[in-house]
Formats: sequence, structure tokens, C-alpha cells
Amino acid sequence: MVPGAESEAFVAEILIPRLALELRNPGLAFSAWYAPRIFWEDPHPPAASGTLILHTFGLTFEARRFRDIELTASAGGSIGEPDYTTLTGVLGTAQPTLPPVIDIAAVDGQARVAARLTERWGASLAGKVAYWQWLDPVPGTVTPGTVTNQTSVSGEPAVGFRLTPRDALGLGTTFGWVSYSYGAGAFTVSPATTWKRRLEREAELNVRLGMTYVHALGSPPPGVMPLLGVGRTEAISPIGSADVVLHLARRDEILFLGRAFAGVDFYLDPVIGTGVPRGLTAVELTAVSIPSWTISLRGDFATALQSVPPLPNGLPPDETAFSVTLSVRRRLTENFYAELGGRWANRGPTLDTPDFRFDQRQLWAYLSLLATTRPIPRPTLPKQ
Repeated sequence: MVPGAESEAFVAEILIPRLALELRNPGLAFSAWYAPRIFWEDPHPPAASGTLILHTFGLTFEARRFRDIELTASAGGSIGEPDYTTLTGVLGTAQPTLPPVIDIAAVDGQARVAARLTERWGASLAGKVAYWQWLDPVPGTVTPGTVTNQTSVSGEPAVGFRLTPRDALGLGTTFGWVSYSYGAGAFTVSPATTWKRRLEREAELNVRLGMTYVHALGSPPPGVMPLLGVGRTEAISPIGSADVVLHLARRDEILFLGRAFAGVDFYLDPVIGTGVPRGLTAVELTAVSIPSWTISLRGDFATALQSVPPLPNGLPPDETAFSVTLSVRRRLTENFYAELGGRWANRGPTLDTPDFRFDQRQLWAYLSLLATTRPIPRPTLPKQ
């Protein structure tokens, strides 16, 4: 649903054939894949055809030829016509404001090398590069401050120390650079420390605390709000998160799992070009029944923690998003899966906006069928 428009029901069919190549030996693994996403929608939006095709592709590499060193790398991308729901995969699942894109191109690559220095000490170095481009902006939707492409680069050196068989500490600093199409950008430094504790019954707790320093780069065109607000070129914000994964119960061949996450980060919005602290929460419950059934219920919520200037059209941007997803998956044969589910999502401005309301409601019910030439492993329960 577009803000200000009436809700409209439609039927969509999605076909995703996937071709993959895998090469494996004891110390090396490589895979490459290509999967066009063919989307039919009836009735379809006026600015789009009834058939949307998004070409997606990816590469992965993993090397473990040395006992104490591990190297992983991956690259992927997409180009074509994403449907409304696919934009969250391109821009991020917690992205509140979505552009009215017809054609988009996005690529990213990341690599990580990790080394075990001693029985207790370890070190790692990770890096990521990403780029996305709005290929054909809809006439009338592009203003001087509209972000039509973004380039970002980040890297994180880190060290870890195992305190006890159950506890580990880590210290890392993420350095980042981002540039937007309209001339603005930012440099960020985010030092943080982490604590991981393995709980009873194979559960795990992860806690992260730190801060983010942001320095705005470049200058926006006249009339466009600066990245950090008027008169600000620097910002410091605390960041942190807590994530717990629990094995809630086990009854015969059924395992009940739970996960809860809450955190605060400093978010540089790639669509409207603003930087604000953001709060995020997620809760997920999963039941696994051997050998065939998986049932999952998940909720996500994210919102900006400070006011965001209005868009050039005078409307407040969407900076709050939530979704609730239910899925039931059944392994029918070694090569065939069926999934039935639904999704309820909505978006709105910051919570302190006068007359706040959600204005982009989505209600989805879907049936998904997955067939593969390679046998699908059966889920297994961990040993107690």
C-alpha cells in the first residue's frame, strides 16, 4: 500500500528457477549460482508491466587448508525489476522507507579471514563493499535530495579471548564510508566489545556494547537537509544489543526453539539520506518435528529514536517498520518441500510524529513449492 492510497488486493505468482555449481574438497569449497525471479501480479501497478524479472546471482568461497586459519568470501547481486517485497532483500529487512523503484541494480562483496593464535586467543579481519543504483527513477519522484545510488565500504579488525569453556570476550572496531548520489556522505567509526556465554541446554547469550562516531562528508544541494541535521557535521551515539537463543523444550521428536533480540544502532538511511539512532527488536519461536515439519512465528520492529525532517514534498518519511510472519514448512520427499505462510507488515513515520499512524499496510498469504535435483537433508535434533 502506498501512503495516501486505498488498499488494493492482488494475486501474485513467483517462479524462481536456480542453477548452481559447487566444487568441494576437504580444504576448499566454491559455489556459484544464478536465479531469475519471475513475478506476475494481477492487477499490476500502472507504471509496471504484469511480469517483473529480477536477475540474481552469487559466488561463495571457503578455504580451510591451514588448521588455524579460515578464509571465507562471497559476492552477489541483482539487476532488473524487483517487486515491492523484494526491495527489503536488496535494501535490508529493517529498511522503513522504500523507493518506488521499477529497475534496480545492486552488488556486494565481503571477505573474512580468521586465525586462532593460541588456545584462548583469536583474531579476525572482515571487509565489505556494496553498491546499489536506481536505474529508471519514476518521473516526478526525483528531487534534489533523492538518493538514486549509494556506495559503501566497511572493514572490521577484531580480537577474541576465551575466558572459560562457556564465556568469550571480543573487541572490534568497524570503520565505514558511505557516499550518496546527491553529494553527501559519511565516515563512521564504531568500537564495540562483545560477551558470549553458552547457557544450559545448548542455548547462547550474546551481548554487545559500544559507540558510533559519525563525521558527515560532502555537502548536499541547496534546500536539502544535511545528513546529521542543520549545523551538525559530527555525531556520537551509543550502540548495543542483546541476543539470546534458547532451546525452550523438547518432547519426544519435537524441539521448541526461541530467539529474542533487542538493540540500538546508528542508522544511515540509504533511501532518504539521513543519520539517526535506531531501536530494533525481534522475537522468533520455532517448532521442529522430525523428520518433516518446521513451524515458525517471527516478529520484527524498528524505529528511529529521534525526529527526522520531512521529505521535500512536506510528508514525514517512514522511519518505523514492523512485520509478523508465520510459516509452516513440510518436507514431502527428499527433493520436494512445500511451505504455507502469511505476513502482516506496516510502515509509518517516527513514533513522536503528531497524529502518528501506519500507512503502508501489507497482508500476504502464500504457498511456496521447492523442488531440487539434490536431496534435501532431513532436520536433526541436537543431542541432550
